[in-house]
Amino acid sequence: MSGVEPRAAGRVNALVLSGGGFQGLTIIKGLRHSSRVRVLVADLYDENVGRYFADGYFVLPRIDDEADFMAGLEALCQQEFVNIILPSTDRELPLLARAKARLAAQGVWAAVSEPAFLQQVTNKRSLVAFLNEAGLPTLPTYSLAQYGWEAPILGKPIFGWGGRGQIVLYNSADVPPDQARVWEENYLWQPWLAQFEEYSIDFALREDGQQSGFIVRERLRTSGGFAVIAQDVADPWLQDIVPGLIQSVYKSGGRGMFNVQVLRSNGQSALSR
Repeated sequence: MSGVEPRAAGRVNALVLSGGGFQGLTIIKGLRHSSRVRVLVADLYDENVGRYFADGYFVLPRIDDEADFMAGLEALCQQEFVNIILPSTDRELPLLARAKARLAAQGVWAAVSEPAFLQQVTNKRSLVAFLNEAGLPTLPTYSLAQYGWEAPILGKPIFGWGGRGQIVLYNSADVPPDQARVWEENYLWQPWLAQFEEYSIDFALREDGQQSGFIVRERLRTSGGFAVIAQDVADPWLQDIVPGLIQSVYKSGGRGMFNVQVLRSNGQSALSR
């Protein structure tokens, strides 16, 4: 612990959930720019990177045991006078969305979207529909049964993040007959891009609609879906689409922190996840 009184006037006690890894470290470093924020980190493991950048570190039960996890989380929030919970991976989002009202009754804001919006955008197929309805560009999607195989295609698990479990198919012979139906139902199929530039748009939304500024970064090197090397860019087209994107997200129930991926290939751009 830092020795700072948890209830000090003007201080905000922010808990970064699952904050031991590199995703959490990004949030922690951002919070530490403000002298008003007391940064707390909770994770499953005793030893990790995030704990060494926090004012306080705590171990919570496994998130798949919801009852034990919530009991531990609520006890920690009471003990450390937590004002806000910031999730750092997809794993916490459904549980926090279900517990949002329960936590709010205890004076804790879980920075997470409404359940209906969360369900829509964590499903890659329905996310494409959401972006298209908002007038934002996306990559085309294909059906395995109807694709003409003029070029390779990439299959992304409908649920998941960080580039895990992706499949590249070069022709119809790459589709095992016993897997065709499973792959059709459980993957989103889009063009495989041999060369592309990748950007991130980062922003945050409060419950009352107040929004942060936004940052556009070019992702120069990634590992496990995480940008280990990136640089800020001033891209006119990306700067122009962000206000409409943020408005669509908020109106649909989006709250908390957002990281939107943009792929650019052969002069064409598309939002992705």
